[in-house]
Amino acid sequence: SGGESMYQVFLTKTGLRKTNIAAATNAMAKANSKHGEEIFFGRGTCFACHQIKGKGVPIGPDLNGINKRRDVEYVIRSILVPNEYIVEGFQQTSLEMNDGRKLFGMIQEETKQNVKIYLLTGQQISVNTKDIKARNDAKNSSMPSNFSYTLSPQDVADLTSWMMQLR
Repeated sequence: SGGESMYQVFLTKTGLRKTNIAAATNAMAKANSKHGEEIFFGRGTCFACHQIKGKGVPIGPDLNGINKRRDVEYVIRSILVPNEYIVEGFQQTSLEMNDGRKLFGMIQEETKQNVKIYLLTGQQISVNTKDIKARNDAKNSSMPSNFSYTLSPQDVADLTSWMMQLR
């Protein structure tokens, strides 16, 4: 696509309509999956954290074949209320190290001796558990929770329709 920014705009204007799960589910009857793909790689900025067929960034869960693992309601709910379902392995964690460093990211692998963390910068590092002073696992998803304001019910339905076709 090109030309579109990866930055998200957070709107605070009053009177903004909020997309709800029921409205997005009802819009599935007229879903346009081609438009859903445009949202994923365009203004929805989904590609900034999700990778599909080698395009995008693999920070969030793999969405290829999601139709084999989840149903339409789960996908819609995950877009509109991302804190409801946090896929294991994608929870944000902060590590305070004995040397004073603070590391933020997702734990990819963990043993008694080492923790492998995928930092928000995209870098992967492994740290010795003995070097960790404190650990805090976030209760929130790293996925933005503003899509209920930035995507219409039809946008969410179109995006869901496209994702449910991915193999």
